[in-house]
Parts: sequence; C-alpha cells; structure tokens
Amino acid sequence: MYVNNSEKLLREPPDLARIDARPRGRLYNWNLRRLRRRWPEVDIRAMLGEAADGSLHRGSALFYLMPRLYGYMLSNDPERALPRLGMKIRRHLIHPLYLRFGRHFFEGMRQEIVRREPLPQDGRPLVFAPGHYFIQETLATVLLIEEPAYVLFGTLPHFFNTRYGLQAVGNGAVLLNRRDKASRHAVFAKAARLLQNGESLIIYPEGTWNKSPNRLIMPLWHGVFRIAKSSDAWIIPVLNLCVNGVIYSARLAPFDPRRYAEAAEAQALSDLRDAMATGLWLLMEQHAVMTREEFLHGCPTMHERARQIVAAQKRAGGYYYDSTTESGRQAMDLRLPNDPRPADVWRPVAELAITPQNVRTVLYARQIVAEDYQRL
Repeated sequence: MYVNNSEKLLREPPDLARIDARPRGRLYNWNLRRLRRRWPEVDIRAMLGEAADGSLHRGSALFYLMPRLYGYMLSNDPERALPRLGMKIRRHLIHPLYLRFGRHFFEGMRQEIVRREPLPQDGRPLVFAPGHYFIQETLATVLLIEEPAYVLFGTLPHFFNTRYGLQAVGNGAVLLNRRDKASRHAVFAKAARLLQNGESLIIYPEGTWNKSPNRLIMPLWHGVFRIAKSSDAWIIPVLNLCVNGVIYSARLAPFDPRRYAEAAEAQALSDLRDAMATGLWLLMEQHAVMTREEFLHGCPTMHERARQIVAAQKRAGGYYYDSTTESGRQAMDLRLPNDPRPADVWRPVAELAITPQNVRTVLYARQIVAEDYQRL
C-alpha cells in the first residue's frame, strides 16, 4: 500500500486486457465443457474470476493446461489434494532452487531483509502469518522465511491463469475456493495433514488485501489461530513493506498459541494483530518516512491519494483480479462479521441536516457512507 509508483501503474494497463477482445473459440468452449464434466463440483467462475461488470474473464493460454494438471488440488480430500510424494519433491528438490533463483522473479524489484528472528527449534510445526498488501508478497515471504512452506492460495483466477500459479505450484500450495463453504472448511484438514507431515504453512490471516487507508493490519480471521492451536504449531508473524521498488522484509519473534485457551481466541488474535502492526510500523518508521506533501504526490486530498494507491494495486494484480470477490458493492465481504465499517460509524453524522457550522463534516461523512474503503 505504500508504493510510490501508483501513477505509473495507472498509466500502463495490463497487456492481458487484450485477451477479452478475442472471441471465445471452439477449443476454448470445449475445454470449459471438459472441465465441467471432470470437476462438476468446482465453480468454473471461481477459477476464471469476473470483471467489475460481472462478465466472466477469458482464460489465458495457461488455462488449457493448469486445470488438467492441478485440478486435483481443488479436492476437499486432503490425501488427494496433498500427496506425500509431492511434499518430498518440493522440500528436497524445488525449494532449494527457489532460495537460489527466486529473487529473479521480482519483476524489477529487489528484496532487503531487515530482520530475521530465530525460528523455534523444539520440533513443533510452523505457521507463518504475513500481512498482505501487494502481489509479490508471497514470493518475498518464501525467500524471507527460508523454510519450505505451502501457501494457502485463495485467488483461483491467478492460480489457473497466470505465472503466479506456476510459482505457487512449484513452492507448494493449498487451494481454497472462497466462494464455497465446503472448500473453506476443508482447509483445516489439509493444513493438519501438512503440519503433521513436517511441512510449514503460510496463511494470510487478514483474508484479503488490506485496502484500508488507516489500518496497518486488518482484523484477523480465526483460521490461523485454530489451525496452529489444533496442530500445536508456532505462529511466525511476517511483514513486507514495498517502497520505491524495494521490498523490506521482517520475520518477527514467534507467537505461541499455547499461552491461550481456546476460549481466549479473540484475545490471541488481538495480540497477534498488535505484534504484526508494531512490526509494520517499525518498518515504516525506518524505510517509508515522507512528508505529507510527498505522500499526496499531487493529489488534492488524502482520500483521493488513498483511492489512487488502491487502484494502482488492483492494476498491479493484472487482468485476473477477481472484482466480484474483492471489490464492488456486490462483492463477497471478507471481513470479520463484528468488524465495524467506516460507514457504520459515520452514518449518524451523514444523516444530520446540513448547517453552515457542520457542512464540511456532514459532507465528509456522506462520502464515507457512499464508499467502502475495504472494497475499493
């Protein structure tokens, strides 16, 4: 969220946008029919994603190959989705290659390791919990933590249609269809299988990109705590901050779920969120210091600048950004049910009659009510 090249990103539309102009040919339609026959329980729309107008994205060239090779990863059966042979191959053959050559896939950016706290050596499994601000964060996290770790991958259009899916397959991924309740529940059994077999797991506990202009870390979903608690695993907070093409990364001190009873889940998540926010704030103090004028970058208001940054991050996500899942008024709400929205807080003010004394405040409140920051 703290990238300063948003104007450049907004000026350069993704090349993949041109695919949608091409008609869907006979081969493409045949491929869709074949997938529906082989995977009747899978929502094809979830694999392709939808544009802001609700239209189905056109599959890329990879879409002819990826579902056939890796469609089994969508299975809710942990043994089928995560075979032991694949775990061994990734741990001993592929992961060392990632550590050696992964930095070449940053697309013009570079990574600087700011902090790397020692990992626990007591044999307990590890669950890594990064913040989530930009698309290269997964690769940065893999290179930072050094341990082989499967990533919980919930953006299916990127997995089946872009090179990010190929990278995830090589590293190891647990697929999650966020539109499907059974798929969301199956994640717990898949995570248990990984952790019991000596593998580590990367979970983004915020559930989606943090698009808020005023929250360092969004409220955390319960999955990261419940998975770690049930498998007696450590939680390792991870932060990545991108500034002017440099990714500053920090692996923080381990967080032990053993200190909390199951009934204290809310407190555990609050403490974990505090630790992550503190770590990110320290990174910002060291590497993202700027004046208000520098941050505004020519925008008239902070509100407009925040919108510009979010729009640039969505553009960086490419053609397969799933708008119907992560943005728009009809989008899935990926926030916690008890997380108050800015609109909820400002609505009473927005409903006041305008007077000369309150006009600025009421108009600002009405703007907040009309828009939802986290769904931008």
